[in-house]
Amino acid sequence: MKNIYSLLITLLSIVTASAQIATNYSFASSSSGSMTDMSSGTTQLIGANQEDVASAVIDIDFDFWFMGARYRQFSVNSNGFVELGTFQIFNYQQSLGGGVSRLITALGGDLMTSTTGKVHYKMIGSAPNRVLVIEFKNMSIVQPTNSADGTYQVRLYESSNSFELVYGTMNRNDSPGPPLYIGFSLGNVDNYYATYVTSTGIFNNTGGVAFQLFPLSAPIFDLTSVANGSRKMFTFSPIAAPAPSGLNFTAVKAVGMTLNWTDNSSDEVGYAIYRSDDGGVTYKFYAQTDNFTHSLVVNEGLTPLTNYFWKVYTVREGLSSPITGSLSTIAAGNITS
Repeated sequence: MKNIYSLLITLLSIVTASAQIATNYSFASSSSGSMTDMSSGTTQLIGANQEDVASAVIDIDFDFWFMGARYRQFSVNSNGFVELGTFQIFNYQQSLGGGVSRLITALGGDLMTSTTGKVHYKMIGSAPNRVLVIEFKNMSIVQPTNSADGTYQVRLYESSNSFELVYGTMNRNDSPGPPLYIGFSLGNVDNYYATYVTSTGIFNNTGGVAFQLFPLSAPIFDLTSVANGSRKMFTFSPIAAPAPSGLNFTAVKAVGMTLNWTDNSSDEVGYAIYRSDDGGVTYKFYAQTDNFTHSLVVNEGLTPLTNYFWKVYTVREGLSSPITGSLSTIAAGNITS
């Protein structure tokens, strides 16, 4: 089953993200961050005192674009990892770069939730500016010592497709264990990962996946913080490709039309098309084309004499700013060329 899973993800990677690289993310490090208040309104994913446990796959409720692909689900495990996509994350210890899963971690390794710990999440804000906050609370760093050593959050942002890693109090207990990881990956090939290097204080994406071996029985000096306003925080933001231009409509029918646009990018993975049926208030994902296709034929599903609003984005790691346009379908029985 694992081999089949890896094959499916490899094929998906070739189709949707073969041109995408970690260097197309900007990176910022801050010591003035704050953690999201998770004292109420959260949904528990993993309970206390759990080792090698995976959550169910959970809906995000908005489109999150990561390394050139669109995701609407995630799952987590008690080892500190978040996986994007419809496949459930493995429950056992993982490492960044160890496979082709879409992994993000603020601190991942051989961990467990302590007797006062849990993994939970909540959505804050309103569309189109919602934020998914996933908190690993009172984690044991590392097992089998069951101590509440650290709390940290992973935050995914709608629209900007940025994500943040933010830290509370962080300590390394006295239990020896394998390496720990910070960053993201979808493989171990150069530029398919970004992993934190303590000695330099930066994320590397070439030369091999970096890991951490923090001193035992001590605060994790470059991560730990005690109060909001002084939290360690890493921010990754996709560098947007140029937006397409010249959106126009041809072959307008009662139930369809063709969208056409001009390519202005040299390294896009494709184009994302969103449609609004309520006058441009709410847009929903409609289709994605490859980087060679600069038009979309809508043959059915539209209503005669109805005005439809469209947005077309260039897809690189995330989305460009959109080009927008609207046009009404015509009466049944007619066609416009």
